[in-house]
Amino acid sequence: MLRPRSYRRLLRTLVTMVIDTVLGALCLAAAVELRRRVDIPFTSARLPTEKLPLDLANIALFVLPLLFALALTGFYTVTASARHRPTLLMAIPLQIGLIALTAIFIELLVPSSVLIITALLEGVVLGLWRHLLNTRWPRRMQHVVLVGGPQDLAAATSDRAALQRARINVDALISLDEPGIFVAGSDARRIIAEADEVIDVSPLLDERRRLELLLLCGPRGFCVLPSLSEGLLAG
Repeated sequence: MLRPRSYRRLLRTLVTMVIDTVLGALCLAAAVELRRRVDIPFTSARLPTEKLPLDLANIALFVLPLLFALALTGFYTVTASARHRPTLLMAIPLQIGLIALTAIFIELLVPSSVLIITALLEGVVLGLWRHLLNTRWPRRMQHVVLVGGPQDLAAATSDRAALQRARINVDALISLDEPGIFVAGSDARRIIAEADEVIDVSPLLDERRRLELLLLCGPRGFCVLPSLSEGLLAG
């Protein structure tokens, strides 16, 4: 994938990560205070004050896995297909698993009730925050050009509704079977050079043509080569 640098995109991602960090810390604080002040069924007693203090180390134990899980499941990527759309149902269990593994490694006992309450609060709070983010600060529509074989192009554009949800507008489809599309001065070269993103959807594109695509986009972009056709929209 060849895409230009976008400071607006970077700013949106950084702001999102900062707010995710704050919300994750607040959910942890709320879970700990709830355990200390409220008798919860299936627990033997309230959480002692000295257990799991809300210091920087314990906050980092919960927040860093949250950010890693959100990033790993695609919440900080720019585009996502319907098949690869990020979901908190994957991110939060991954976060809890990472917390549990880290706690075992550092020999720290983390109450399971705090883990469960934190996960439930994060599911609600982060879900509302993501809805607010996508409605009040939506991503700019990405104008892309798809390059590849006819079958790969057809598969990549089969779900138009998913492309619209992902804020993707396909300006052109350029088939590798058409002779002369890489000829200097052709319309294909102009379209490729002007697009926000040029996405190679064909894993069989030879290295010479990959290099030509990179040169057409110039110094404004960088290159990531997908291994699968449908990976083009996975972010």
